[in-house]
Amino acid sequence: MHLNVALRDPLQPQPPTEDAADDEGPGSTAATPGQPRADDAADAPAGAADQAEELADRLRLSVEIPPLDPAEIRLPEEPDGLRHSVLVAGDGAGAGAAQLAEALGTPLLAEPSSQARRGSTAIGPYRALLDTALGEGIERVLLVGRPTLSRPVAALLQRRGVEVAAWRPRPVPWFDDGRRSERELTTAAEAAAFLGRAPREWTEAWSRAGAEGQRRALEVLQRAASVSDGVPGPLTARAVWEACRADGRLLVMGSSNPIRDLDLLGQPDPRADEGVEVLANRGLAGIDGLVATAAGAALSSGRPVRVLLGDLTLLHDAGSLLSLRGERAPQLQIVVLDDGGGGIFATLEHGALGEHRAYGQIVERFFGTPPSARVAEVCAGYGIPVHQAGTVRELEEQLRDPAPGVSAVVVRAQRVGLRQMSQELTRAVRG
Repeated sequence: MHLNVALRDPLQPQPPTEDAADDEGPGSTAATPGQPRADDAADAPAGAADQAEELADRLRLSVEIPPLDPAEIRLPEEPDGLRHSVLVAGDGAGAGAAQLAEALGTPLLAEPSSQARRGSTAIGPYRALLDTALGEGIERVLLVGRPTLSRPVAALLQRRGVEVAAWRPRPVPWFDDGRRSERELTTAAEAAAFLGRAPREWTEAWSRAGAEGQRRALEVLQRAASVSDGVPGPLTARAVWEACRADGRLLVMGSSNPIRDLDLLGQPDPRADEGVEVLANRGLAGIDGLVATAAGAALSSGRPVRVLLGDLTLLHDAGSLLSLRGERAPQLQIVVLDDGGGGIFATLEHGALGEHRAYGQIVERFFGTPPSARVAEVCAGYGIPVHQAGTVRELEEQLRDPAPGVSAVVVRAQRVGLRQMSQELTRAVRG
């Protein structure tokens, strides 16, 4: 029997006052931090063995809105159609979502695995802008795909006074009937009519805030990289993203911090009809099987793949590094952010709790979970060529020309200070 039980927050004790913490006994005051959130799943497509080619396409693209014929988009007449709307593209949204946003001039808030993080209206660090005065001005949201990454987006979809509709031309496997309240639209014409044309000043304000926010965030990260031992996670994600833009590799993103770092710092592709294709295992068990997922993506698509994952994610699926004689090897570059444990919880409530003496050791043990295994030696033990990178420049050099077959790049990083860095990045983006 399998039971799913929904529990109300808070799921952890309230942080004690400093006086109370002093009375609790010995503990560690040094909590080790990280970044955002862990969410839900998009079911993997299924198909019979004799439909392997079709299945490979679905695995590679897995989108709800494929590229549109321009004739499908009937633009609403001005001025009645002018609205302060945004298009939220979640996992698997598809290129058609980006086309519609560009045609209407609508700000596009697209997750990396949406296949829609592209076009002239796509906003990079959108999630940090949703709680600003600009974000508070949103009147309508068109949802495409499944949003899985951030609480600010979830809060936007539930915000009072914001009208939400979902564009779903066909049934999707993740939809839970009766648990979503948005109005469903099935055609591009309906979606365009709901969004309306965006006022030019509205979209320009979003584009300006996104570009300036990303510039300020990069300055924060570059300062941090200059004084720390290793490469900050968001800079690693950005370097991997840029490498895939340059060489056209299919990108598989690890759960927890890596995909959220990319969501914050990945520069959207300027054209709506092309861009980096990103796969991600979105789910409660999202860190399981990531190496196998990346290898399978390479073998099924026939394309070279680059995967970015954390050290714990790699160790959860280290057995998939095993290559058997006589089997075809994937063209796969594995990039491991090695920060000595699970950093994602540090920016959640657990991170605040871990800063108190009474809970520091407990939070580190159960959420930091520092491993004893040495990642580079684990990879080498499976016969995988390993390179190590301790600076952004070293990382970029290793990404530029991957060795044939399977290879690994282990990127040195730190968890200490991640909570503070996450807060500083959010402030920087908001200006």
